Amino acid sequence: MAIVIPVSVGMGCWWRFCLVSKPMPGPTTLFVVVTFAANAFRQFEAVATLTKGGPAFASDTIV
Repeated sequence: MAIVIPVSVGMGCWWRFCLVSKPMPGPTTLFVVVTFAANAFRQFEAVATLTKGGPAFASDTIV
């Protein structure tokens, strides 16, 4: 069930942005953050497994 916010004519641009435009990318942002974190852990696991810790900084990844 969606929450309906009446957008009145007198509502300023800032309030319209805060109540309507700002919440819209929330689910997409959450998906991107979770996907990025999962891929970063997967990359580290592969490098750590292949090098078994390795000498000095051999297991360092960019992420």
